Amino acid sequence: MSSRTIIRQPNTLKPLSLILASFPILASVTTVHAEPVEEQLELTTLKVVSQPQKGPSRSELLVTLPTVKDTAELLKVMPGADVNQNGPLTGIAHYRGYFGDRVNVSINNMHLKPAGPNSMDPPLSHIPAALMESLTLIRGVAPVSSGLETIGGTIIATPKTSEFGSDKQWQQSGDLALGYSQSSQGTQTSLFTSLANRHHRLHLTGSFEQGDDYEYPNGNMIPSEYERTTFGLGYGFQDSSGQQFGIDYHYNDTGLTGTAALPMDIIFASGDIVKLNYSADLNDLGMLEIQLNYEDLEHVMDNVTLRTSMMKRVATTDVNGIGFKAVLTTKTPNGETKLGVDGDTANHNALITDPTNPMFRVDNFNDVERNRMGLFAEWQENRSDSWSLGAGVRVVQVDMDAGTVSHNMAMMNANIMTLMSRFNSADRSQSDHNIDLVLNTRYPLSNDLELEVSLARKNRSPSYQERFLWIPMQSTGGLADGNNYSGDINLEAENADQLELGLSWNTKNGYLNPRIYYHEINDYIQGVPETDMAAIMVSSMMSTVAPLKFANVDAKIFGFDADWGAQLTPQWQLDGVISYTRGEREDINDHLYRIAPLNGLIALTRINDNWKTSIETQAYARQNKVSSTNNEATTAGYALVNIRVFYSPTPNLSFGAGIENLLDKSYQQHLGGVNRASSNSIPVGTRLYGPGTNFYANANLSW
Repeated sequence: MSSRTIIRQPNTLKPLSLILASFPILASVTTVHAEPVEEQLELTTLKVVSQPQKGPSRSELLVTLPTVKDTAELLKVMPGADVNQNGPLTGIAHYRGYFGDRVNVSINNMHLKPAGPNSMDPPLSHIPAALMESLTLIRGVAPVSSGLETIGGTIIATPKTSEFGSDKQWQQSGDLALGYSQSSQGTQTSLFTSLANRHHRLHLTGSFEQGDDYEYPNGNMIPSEYERTTFGLGYGFQDSSGQQFGIDYHYNDTGLTGTAALPMDIIFASGDIVKLNYSADLNDLGMLEIQLNYEDLEHVMDNVTLRTSMMKRVATTDVNGIGFKAVLTTKTPNGETKLGVDGDTANHNALITDPTNPMFRVDNFNDVERNRMGLFAEWQENRSDSWSLGAGVRVVQVDMDAGTVSHNMAMMNANIMTLMSRFNSADRSQSDHNIDLVLNTRYPLSNDLELEVSLARKNRSPSYQERFLWIPMQSTGGLADGNNYSGDINLEAENADQLELGLSWNTKNGYLNPRIYYHEINDYIQGVPETDMAAIMVSSMMSTVAPLKFANVDAKIFGFDADWGAQLTPQWQLDGVISYTRGEREDINDHLYRIAPLNGLIALTRINDNWKTSIETQAYARQNKVSSTNNEATTAGYALVNIRVFYSPTPNLSFGAGIENLLDKSYQQHLGGVNRASSNSIPVGTRLYGPGTNFYANANLSW
């Protein structure tokens, strides 16, 4: 780093980046939108730029020098956010107690659906961290324009892409990143290159990652090996009037990858994603943006290649779908309005076979459809120099259906026949009509302190697993609790009344952004003890644990989170995050499943010329508020110490190295899944252990 420049408007905050201090996987830029101004910190020049900020609070990370293989791991340094980890590439986004389908994850402005019914290829697995431009968390209540179903918030992942130039001259740029991780003997290589001028832009991306089973203090986690290859192309055209057209293609191929918390491992998960987009300035009418995307993904998994099992199974699954969105944004004297229509379709299939028995065949899901159509209107306005007000309304129709199913053992097992016949004769066509409402206001209490209040009514329709899992299985969208579940065609949609209060305190040398929240959730979808004797008998053939059935219950989620920081000296900065969430059933005395305990991160960083060195502590309290219904085990508290060093000899070349879990602490992440692999070094039913001491190194060359 050759210079340190601060550009500041009066009475604005210079927020010190917790993210930069704590993760060198995070790039050279962190933007915190939780304040009344937009703040940007660039690591290569250490420049802070402040501009007026409107709209919802955001925490944004711009990514370089990746050392994680799973992009979802980046969420751990965002207030209130975390990751449910079932394997090395299967991180499921977690925010304030919500996870899976409840959290709206946008990938390059698309809502991608996993091909696997256990979310072994969740949305964030499609973009390696090395090819990420930014990861944005909309803090608290998500605006209705951010997605069709946003009951658990919105996370936006933006991949690297080409940008138009300023004149007719062609300009070429790119990035080459290399990385190594000692714990899994993992390597990573990625390339991004672009060519652009005023009217055309093109880019090419590619990456390859691989690693072995990772080490933890008492052995190796088996199976946790991984491999993934990605490839992408993009082209855009812009005419002299500003109209833009773009097309992007992405191919992801995940190879042999362990998922010890699930009944099977990934043999491959691959497929194509195509996106078309168009935008035009319609003058007084506003800006029109139109998008169309398509995905076609296949997935094969088994329990024989990377682990041993008495009952050998292979599952072949797929998903294809179309998404669309059209939004008109009109500027008003003091704000803007958005009117939009959007929707998507998805068709799922999952077939289970036995490699040693050609006659064995189970239709886990057959021709399952989940189609959504939405209309929304959103308004945001600064009412005066002192406060702002925003509101939004969204109407969504969710249509679901499923084909008939079969099981080769139905003729020999009366219980299987009962379940199959009941499902096939039922009316499987279901429709939900949901209305989301959002109201938010921001009011400055002083030059340094701002109050934010948000109210919302949010909805989510059942997932296809929750509705159409006709026979007790663990195909549950990645719950990874070791239980067999049955679905319920007649489930009601979840609806949550949400309240959030926040403060943003910004001074010349520090910042503090706390939020408290309370959600009252009606018809929350949760597994409850199965009462159907046929389902109980079928489940008992596979497991000694009593089966569960998805049902509507009443629940509540509440807690607080905050990020904070202080400039101690011109070279030293201290940053932190703290998060706490409680989730409780209201129909019985029980806690919700997979809720993170109180946790926080503190990082002390020294920045001097071309060097940045940090020492951080990430701590999780003991979690004993667990779900007895899910047979969830408690976890002990722990603290990890990490040391990170970053060196940039020139603006275009940078190196990073560090040691994670310096003290080789043995720990179990509460949001980690429960072991299902009998060949593992830990017993079946034991929560997975996190990696031991890990040395990493990486390098990045840009041009």
